Amino acid sequence: MVTQLYEDALRPTAVTGPQFTLLQALKVASGASQKQLAEILGMDSTTLTRTLALLEKRGWLSAEPAA
Repeated sequence: MVTQLYEDALRPTAVTGPQFTLLQALKVASGASQKQLAEILGMDSTTLTRTLALLEKRGWLSAEPAA
């Protein structure tokens, strides 16, 4: 029920609940590696990679190689 409320509220922005959660995690854990993000979110790396790629394609984030 809570998820549906978020999805309804986010629908006009074209952001899904999981994408919003990922963007919030990136804000809080700025500079985190993809592995760290997966651990923070309890997400498998394939799903995370797919979601990050979509957000990058939309121009909502950019990725850079680790130093």
